[in-house]
Amino acid sequence: MNLELAARINSFLAVLVLLTAFAMLAQRRMNGLIHLFAWQGLLLSVNTAIVGYVAARHHLYISSVLTLGLKVVLLPYILHALIRRTGNERFGYDAWR
Repeated sequence: MNLELAARINSFLAVLVLLTAFAMLAQRRMNGLIHLFAWQGLLLSVNTAIVGYVAARHHLYISSVLTLGLKVVLLPYILHALIRRTGNERFGYDAWR
């Protein structure tokens, strides 16, 4: 993979991360917010892995795997379990009515 292609892919992934951040602002349901959070983590993990590959920095692979494991798998699992336990999947201003 050459440097120009990696830069284009990283720019595209950065745009997608920004779009997920805006989508998270507009989300009214907790389950949808958690899914967007996981997608954002996946995009960030792929972005970090590409930078690690191009720059030949192996510690970025570790960061990518940690992001994938924690932000994409573990945290959404914990948050979904908390939602099931509380039974409230709405949040924000109208969640307390």
